[in-house]
Amino acid sequence: MEALTEANARLLRRVGDLERQVRALSGEAWQPPVPPAAPPVHAEQPQFEPADLPASVPVEAEAAAEPETRTLESKLGLAWVNRVAVITCIFAAAFFFKYAADNEWIGPSGRVALGLVAGCVSIALAERFHGRGERIYSQGLCGLGVSLLYLSFFAAFHYYALLPQAPVFALMALTIALGGVLALRFRSQAIAGLALVGGLLTPPLLSTGQFNAAFFYAYLLTLVGAAQWLARRESWRALDVGSQAGAVWFVLGSMNQMQRANGEGWFVAFAVAAFALFLGSGVRWAGYVALGLWPVLLYGGEDAGFAPFAAALMMMTAGGLAWGRAKAWEHALPVVYGAVSLSFYLWLLESSSDNALTQNVPLAAVLFLLFLAWIPLRVRDGLALRTVDLAVTAANAFTFFGTVYVSFEERAKGWLGVAAIVTALVHLGAARLARVDARGALLFLGLTLGLATVAVPLQFSAFHIAIAWALEAAALAWVAARMRSAQGAALSLLVGMLAVMDVLFEFHGPRLYFAEGEAIPAALFNTRMLTMAVCAGSLWLMARWLGRWVEMARLAAAPYVTGHLMLAYALTLEVMEWAHRGEAENALSVARLSVTILYAVYGVALISIGVAARSALNRVLGLLAIAFVILKLYLYDVWNLATVYRVIAFGALGGLLLLTSFLYSRYRGKIESLWQGDNR
Repeated sequence: MEALTEANARLLRRVGDLERQVRALSGEAWQPPVPPAAPPVHAEQPQFEPADLPASVPVEAEAAAEPETRTLESKLGLAWVNRVAVITCIFAAAFFFKYAADNEWIGPSGRVALGLVAGCVSIALAERFHGRGERIYSQGLCGLGVSLLYLSFFAAFHYYALLPQAPVFALMALTIALGGVLALRFRSQAIAGLALVGGLLTPPLLSTGQFNAAFFYAYLLTLVGAAQWLARRESWRALDVGSQAGAVWFVLGSMNQMQRANGEGWFVAFAVAAFALFLGSGVRWAGYVALGLWPVLLYGGEDAGFAPFAAALMMMTAGGLAWGRAKAWEHALPVVYGAVSLSFYLWLLESSSDNALTQNVPLAAVLFLLFLAWIPLRVRDGLALRTVDLAVTAANAFTFFGTVYVSFEERAKGWLGVAAIVTALVHLGAARLARVDARGALLFLGLTLGLATVAVPLQFSAFHIAIAWALEAAALAWVAARMRSAQGAALSLLVGMLAVMDVLFEFHGPRLYFAEGEAIPAALFNTRMLTMAVCAGSLWLMARWLGRWVEMARLAAAPYVTGHLMLAYALTLEVMEWAHRGEAENALSVARLSVTILYAVYGVALISIGVAARSALNRVLGLLAIAFVILKLYLYDVWNLATVYRVIAFGALGGLLLLTSFLYSRYRGKIESLWQGDNR
């Protein structure tokens, strides 16, 4: 009261000074403020007036009044000293029970009774001091009393064998429950933590070597559930985190006993319940720990059988994704995906290949669909897609199809392509659901096309792969041209390149000599010619559809030229094999002559098409073909052909060159006008 009165007097003086200055500036007369009535003062306390106080004392110095020093002193002298005192007394009681047992002081019953009386007295004193406002001191006494009761019951079983296991367990459980009630009564997280530690220690302290899985996991779930309830009710973060840490410690410590007792089924049920319990933790990072840890721990119960393990993993996946979406947890998707994938692939390593199609693939499919739904649901909620969403979705497609590939490779290899197509169609449906967001739709479309492309070599063989890829490339070009998608055009060119490379790999040269008894393929009407013709036609269709798109008109030249090279190469192989089908002595000269005439005819045909179709590209290609023939004739054929074949080659080429010259002479004006007009 003295300090408050002194501070109030100084404030009144300062207010008076300020009012005096304001009135002096405004020209008004100043009236001194009326001080408040003085508080009642005890007779033994001397009265003083504000005027008696020295005006030189600064207000800021009084306001500071060492709050930090007093707070630190209170924490050290009251809270922490109190807690250390309680812990010290607990150890003293434990050592007392041990020492009394070793020296046979009073009887076992007397020792236990003494401990119980001491515990009850401590709790009673705690209640008394709590009523007087001694909050922290009363909490320490309460924790001491609960600990003494707990140690007394433990000593009655372990040291003195006064009671069997079951009654002692019940009494210790009641003591733990009493600790929880008193923690609420005294609003003390320390007492609640003490009760949690006692609860966690009770099973190992009373263990007789027999592991009852059902009772053990039911007790543990009840204990940590009560701790979580207290933590959320009172916002006790340490108790919240500690309860999950204790559960994980207990689970890991009892894993071997659980497996020896065949308690995997009870463990799986507990893991699911613990996952749901700790997911709603009041501490967000503890919730993330539950998301990422319990699905991995679930693998410890894989011997429970496929059905319990699969059901638990699916529930954790669906529950984790739903919770993360409801709470807007930014990292829920990658955390759940990583944990579930790790648990699932650990399961795959241990599972039998005989169950691949009936167990592993169905479970992988359900998990795949759960993660696949994340982007469409996020788009439906009007939320923007993040890079992590796209990355996890792409990884989900690869991991799922990897599982399918490994599972089908031995048992159903012929269905791999079908599985890829089905997966592609699922992504196509997801693209439709996510079409509002361009990034999501493009990702799903890309995965669709990628899987469809992979399906070709998985389902087909030999030349069928090139044909399928070529047709797919043409279809992609048509879609890209209609959607005006540069990415789609690039993808179509990529698939077309795969088709060309596959053709070159399968048919890398002519068979100039045929083994005896070997079936000689018919000229022009054979598998190789069909494949190359389809590829060339597909490339031309790509060029046609992309060429209608102004921005891609120049790019369309690449597949068009490649198509002609493909067809020319196919005809070259056919002509060379045709020349070697007979047994003529000059088969090699016939082959060389035939190739020369083929390219000359091809060049004239391209020039004619270029004139008729107003296409400069065709005319240029035709001139290049004729230039190649001229160089070949003068630099190679003239030295390697027999005389009669030289005559034929030069005569045929001369005639074709005259025809070419005539075309340019006859249509010179038209050709020149085409270069100045709308030329292609």
